Amino acid sequence: MKILFLTAGFSCAGRRNTQETGYALCVEHLAGITGRNNSVYIYNTCFWNDEIRCGDYTIVRRRLPDVLKSIRPGDILRGIKYACGVREVKLSRRFELLKYFVFGGYADGVIRRLKPDIIHIHGLMGPTYP
Repeated sequence: MKILFLTAGFSCAGRRNTQETGYALCVEHLAGITGRNNSVYIYNTCFWNDEIRCGDYTIVRRRLPDVLKSIRPGDILRGIKYACGVREVKLSRRFELLKYFVFGGYADGVIRRLKPDIIHIHGLMGPTYP
């Protein structure tokens, strides 16, 4: 079975510039256990990378030029509307919210390319909104 994890935080043992938070380690642990008997792919939004085989799972390629090519105008407008509508949030956090919406086109492309049987969304972010 092919499973795709969509996550905002991820840790990969032995890789530099990955997150070492409890959340990221939890996602890594779930991917490792699930990957023993399935094909597991990780789409993360926390670092840039080429496609990497890491233990029992694969981290999907995420390069800035590819992401920029997949930006859709509708995603930008939805992101601006959402980021401006959030109250009592710092400007830096609004930019981060906008970023998730803008990168939604790339996440959609990954889903179309991999055609997973199951999509596991670990944490809610812009690209996972309907």
